[in-house]
Amino acid sequence: MVFWNLFNFDEGRFVPDPKQSAEWNRGAYLVEGLAHCEECHTPRNFMQGLKGGDRFAGATQAGWHAFNITPDERSGIGAWSGDELEAYLSSGVAPGRANAAGPMAQVVADSTQYLDHEDLRSIAVYMRSVPAISGGEPRARDRWGQPADDVTALRGTAVNSVSGAQLFVANCAACHAWSGQGVGASAPGAYPSLIHNSAVGARDANNLAMVILHGVSRTTKQADVLMPGFGSQLTDDQIAALSNYVTKQFGDPASTLSAAQVAALRATPQ
Repeated sequence: MVFWNLFNFDEGRFVPDPKQSAEWNRGAYLVEGLAHCEECHTPRNFMQGLKGGDRFAGATQAGWHAFNITPDERSGIGAWSGDELEAYLSSGVAPGRANAAGPMAQVVADSTQYLDHEDLRSIAVYMRSVPAISGGEPRARDRWGQPADDVTALRGTAVNSVSGAQLFVANCAACHAWSGQGVGASAPGAYPSLIHNSAVGARDANNLAMVILHGVSRTTKQADVLMPGFGSQLTDDQIAALSNYVTKQFGDPASTLSAAQVAALRATPQ
């Protein structure tokens, strides 16, 4: 720990920047201190210290991808409005953008939903001021997808192999609709659309597979959100096929997973 601290730990109290507004300093204090957003959203070096040059550029934790939250228009949250960012932090949902799952759902449920408007607005102001970092995405994660119509072609079709489309209709369509557009529109307890969904449009499908495996549990003042996990009912081959169907139809078609990758995610301790 002595050597780790030497290279990765800076001791001291938060010192406001006199060149910035009170709102910016409030946001910096919350993000850098109390909310410790960098711990998940900043990649780490070989000593497991945070990479200062890639602050908030995204990292993987326990199989979940904590996305880029810099103000880059494509890779980060640069296209989000302040109201959308506030809504996400207070409820876990930014309609047409993202729905919190995994560790972030816990952060929302246990922490950020209790922040007041001033705190949330200050976080948004501060996050818009950090350097934008591009991850090279061809378009924003929440700009992919179109409604599906496979259900009509599947009527009367025999199941002869592992079919992502058939698995989707059988396991997902009741809540997300066979078109993928979700049920309940933007109501607090709605089943989210898979179109324009950041987990589905991500460059890697880890979070999508993790949601299929483990489900979602998020309780806020607005709604009690529960999606069951299918890890005990679907095989690795089936989850890979289902995930690949969802990304091809509703997300980034280049984002695919193999059964071996799903097995590795399944084995990751949570």
